[in-house]
Amino acid sequence: MKTLKGISIRQPWADMIIKGEKTMELRKSLPPDGIPDYLLIHSPLKLDYTFSSFYGYESPWQLTTGKFLAIAKTNGIMKITEKNHLKYLQQHKQPIPFYGEQYGIFLTIVKILDRPIKHKGKIVLFEIPQEIRDKIEKYLT
Repeated sequence: MKTLKGISIRQPWADMIIKGEKTMELRKSLPPDGIPDYLLIHSPLKLDYTFSSFYGYESPWQLTTGKFLAIAKTNGIMKITEKNHLKYLQQHKQPIPFYGEQYGIFLTIVKILDRPIKHKGKIVLFEIPQEIRDKIEKYLT
């Protein structure tokens, strides 16, 4: 059975994943039960205005927030260190100086939901309610 968890990723980062421009999501810790086969990408209400401007988003407030937007297949995980942070910059898009230990989750095969689903996200990877799983099951094939 395919495993699925939700992940909240602020805009513009979620938009860059959907467009295939960002193929690695950085997290400070690994979930205790490991990385799922799929991540349901949620965009919280709060935007990252600094990086929206840095990456050329002229109207970031028009990006969809507060909803599930897409499903991405996970394709491995890598420990990101001070030594390899810049090597993977094109994948994770985080140009800020590296501090501490992080993990990069490789994302592939992003499928955009026909209709974004309103939902509240969480800081850590989270379980998806069954009624939402039922709506997005077709994207897992």
